[in-house]
Amino acid sequence: MRWLKMCMMLAVALYICSFASCAPKTAATLASSPVREVVLTNLSPGCALLIEGTSPVEGLPGLSPNAFPALAGEYAYMPVLPASPGKNEADYADAKALRIRVWFTRQALLYPETWTPVSPSCLGMPAASSILSDAGGPDDSFLWAIKASGYTLFIRFPGTMSDPCSFASVFAERFAFFIRYAESPGGVSFPAVLELSR
Repeated sequence: MRWLKMCMMLAVALYICSFASCAPKTAATLASSPVREVVLTNLSPGCALLIEGTSPVEGLPGLSPNAFPALAGEYAYMPVLPASPGKNEADYADAKALRIRVWFTRQALLYPETWTPVSPSCLGMPAASSILSDAGGPDDSFLWAIKASGYTLFIRFPGTMSDPCSFASVFAERFAFFIRYAESPGGVSFPAVLELSR
């Protein structure tokens, strides 16, 4: 049943993408395990597609061992590549989508002293939100905690992410919309598609 639900979520995401400017230029292909190992080819720059989740989990990253209840997911994100003289779209054909992990919890949390405020704060973040950062994750990744009214979002960025604010602000703003209009506290999900400013 869970596999069917994930297939339906993928189908809805691809359907939505077919109307959005961030639609993959070629179809998604399935790798070794269904849905979980979706490989997107030619995802348009500036777009992110939810490829895993929204799944209930126990435990949040960046904190001492814990079993806090949360929802988790993963996005494939194709960053906007800087324009360079003499380069065209074909020159960036080998660019790969970044994998960005996300978590959501309503749990009240205390952060270790190693977490520091992100300064300056990202433009476009939902009102009354703040961002903390914890560097030094696996594979040079870094973790942000976006504290909002009544919940926290965690985002693990790969070390190669050059502009985390662009993803974080769009993700936090879209998620704020989703949580505001969820039918019930248990009906929260991550946005299937994120289109970042170009």
